[in-house]
This record gives sequence, structure tokens and C-alpha cells, in this order.
Amino acid sequence: MKLSPLSELITVATLFSSCSAELAAGTARRDTWTVGQTVQTTSGPVEGQEASSSDGVSEYLGIPYAAPPVGERRWLPPANYSGDSTIKATSFGPGCLENPGSAVSRTANADSPHLTDQGLYILGQMLDPIADTSEDCLTLNVWTKPQVGEEKKAVMMFIHGGSFVSGSSRIAAYNGQHLAERQDVVLVTINYRLNIWGFPGAPNQTQNLGLRDQRLALEWVRDNIAAFGGDVDRITVFGESAGAGSVDVMSYAYTDDPIAAGYIAESGTAAQFATAAQAAEASQWYSVSSKVGCGDALAGADAVFACMQGVDAETIKAALPVTGLSQAFAPVVDDEVVFSDYVLRSPAAVPLLIGTNDKESDLFKYTLAENYSDTFYAQAELLLFDCPVASRADKGIAAGNPTWRYRWMGVFPNTVLAYVPMSGAWHGSEVCS
Repeated sequence: MKLSPLSELITVATLFSSCSAELAAGTARRDTWTVGQTVQTTSGPVEGQEASSSDGVSEYLGIPYAAPPVGERRWLPPANYSGDSTIKATSFGPGCLENPGSAVSRTANADSPHLTDQGLYILGQMLDPIADTSEDCLTLNVWTKPQVGEEKKAVMMFIHGGSFVSGSSRIAAYNGQHLAERQDVVLVTINYRLNIWGFPGAPNQTQNLGLRDQRLALEWVRDNIAAFGGDVDRITVFGESAGAGSVDVMSYAYTDDPIAAGYIAESGTAAQFATAAQAAEASQWYSVSSKVGCGDALAGADAVFACMQGVDAETIKAALPVTGLSQAFAPVVDDEVVFSDYVLRSPAAVPLLIGTNDKESDLFKYTLAENYSDTFYAQAELLLFDCPVASRADKGIAAGNPTWRYRWMGVFPNTVLAYVPMSGAWHGSEVCS
């Protein structure tokens, strides 16, 4: 059986996760496991179901891992979810709020006659906004098949990309049922706050809330995954694009307690976005606050914040700048989670698999409104992907951590965007397969 591109990365991850713990012996079975059975978690009892296309795989969708970040909890650090009522985890939770421009508008390039049918489908999935979104979005999903394979399985937690302004764990390409079935892993995907809701830049407040959501999700996995058949000592965190940057942020922010036994960063590093200053983000915050009637810096930071907590989410959304994939609201240097001096820092002593795709820019040729030259795209690939990833791999090696660097060259019929010119291994193609 030929593995999908992502499956091959998972296979490598499963192998290197054993650097931190021995593999469970033999092929022990959990004969008492019932597909979709109720699992006791810190969020309460969770009732699942059988995955739609994978026999014997239990899926648990939309499990809350954090208290709803609404009302007085809007723009506060995430807090653990607590409940004792049974959670019927049979449908995805809503995606986190995006802004009107977070999904790139269709362009003339995206309507090119050279696009394949599959290319049109893929771009549609990427360019169209998530239909079901909400502020109350901090949920995760688990796929597992404990009744076969290892008794304690390697665990994979995936962080989606989207430039920190878009994306969701409910996107079809991230569905983990097939990996759980074929790779004998427990697969977890998560939502985290995006755009102004995850990265508001409000003065005098905690920054980088979306990244803190990711950490709390990982803590939930640590505390609960054994009940799903997972091995708490073999958790690999992996992500693509902004998700890869998030993985790398974790590797520097939590060196004393990484939780993860392995990291995979697909086309992203912490250094790619760790340049925004809080002052710049604050100007964006005040731009929105003034539009919704809460005043600007002259009104006082605390008064503006309290006012903004009471404004309807749709009103705030309407006041956001239409930014496409640019990052008006994104991670900022706070010297707690995101740092300005990565060149001087050492990452956690955790194995790392990191790499890029051969033709990252082939995606952007069909999603950017402007037409750029091939030279521009070649230089952009070096600046945004190849060089930062090479530097991060060197950093891991210098720190004495097991480190692998890959270059993904895979081009498959179901990932070809266009034949004229022929698209290569574009940004994210290893996931969309």
C-alpha cells in the first residue's frame, strides 16, 4: 500500500518518538474496547462514534479543552474546561473567528483555465472561509483504534496553518481517521484563537493568546490521552506553515517542560514571524477599538479593553482590516512565549524533523492577486522557507538534539494544481493528499 505524503512523515515521527521512551512490547490488544465508547476526561465523560470511512476507528469530535473565551473571558489566557456532563463528541466544533479578508479572495489566477479539477477543489477549500465559526471554539478532536496494534500508541497532535488569521481543525485535509487506522497512532487536531481574538495586541494585557491555547491543548492531551490508548511519553507535536511556526515557538518557550517527545515543523519556524513589536500591534488594536466606539489610546488602555470585552463579536469582525494573508493581528514579541533573540536561545532537548517543500511558491501563484516573476518567487522561497528552516536545523544540531531536515518533492495526481506550467510540491501539498 502506498502511503500518502503526510503518512510518510507520520511514519518517521512514530520512529523518532521512541528516542524519548521505549516502544511498548509486542502487539498487545485492548479486547475490551468498544468503538466510540465513553471515555472519562478532565472535560467530563466523552462519548464518541465510529469514524465514517475507517472501520474500527473511534472518533471524538469537538471536545472542549478550555473554558469558552467569551464575555469576561474574552482576550484572557485560556483556562481549563471543567464539566461533569457527558459530551456527545460526534461533530466538529465551530472554527475560531476569522476576519472577512482572512481567506484570500479568488483572483484571475485562481480561475485560470490551466487549473486541474483537483486544483480548483483544493483552492476552493483554502480560499473559501469556514462556514461555521464562533468565539466559543476551543475544542479538539481525537481519532484512535486501541483494540489493535500497540497497547500504548504514539500520539500525534497537529496544529493547523493559516497565517494565524484563518484555518480550523475541521478542514477535510486534517481529518485524522485514516492515519489512526493505517499508522497505529492516536491523532489529535486542535482549534486555537485567530486574528484579533487570538492576537489582539491590547496594551497591558497578556499577549499571544492563540499560542497559549495551543499549549493548553497539549496539556490536555498529556492529562487525558492515555484513556484513548495513547502513550503520554510519546507525544509528537506537528504543524504546517503557521502551525509549524507554532511548533517551533513551543520548542523555545517551554524548554523546562516541553511535554512533547518530538517536534515536526513543516514549512515554518518561530523566527519567521517573531519580529512584531507590541507597539505596532497596539496601533492595530486601537484602530479597531475606535471604530467600534471604545476610543483609542487617549481613552486609556484599561478602559478601552473593558469596553471591547462587551462589544458584539460581529461588530468587531466588521471593523477589522481586510488583510488577506498579511498579519495585522499576529504573534508579537512578549519575551514569555515569543522572543526576539532566537539566535541566542537554545531549544528544548527534543528531537526535531523540519523541512520545506520543493516549490512552496506554486501555491501562492494562484492565491495572490498580483502576478510576480519567477525570480521573485524563487527569492521568496529562500527568504521565507529554505533559509530559516536550514538555520533552525543547524540550531538543533548545535544543541545536540537529534535533528532531521527534509525536502518534500512529492507530486501526485491528487495534488497537481495545474499542468501548464506544471505545479510542483507546493506549500501545504504534503498535507492535502
